[in-house]
Amino acid sequence: MILLVAYKLTPNRDYTAFYSALQAAPAETWSHYIDNIWLLKTSETPEDLNARISPYINQGTDTVFIVKIDASDYKGWLPKAAHNWIKANR
Repeated sequence: MILLVAYKLTPNRDYTAFYSALQAAPAETWSHYIDNIWLLKTSETPEDLNARISPYINQGTDTVFIVKIDASDYKGWLPKAAHNWIKANR
């Protein structure tokens, strides 16, 4: 499945652990062509991923939205590599 993760994080904080958690297993592969949005191919549910990344955000000021997407019907202006990733991983 593909999960879309969108977020707004507190400026001037170190989020290295957050970004590492997004890229970590069980994410098989990921795409990050738009600031503050990641696509993850994973076996995790939105609830599982949220539980795994929530220790790395400030729940008082940061916002995160995770949703399972059906990548069969989409439109947008992205680099060809981004469209290829979506096609290969849906």
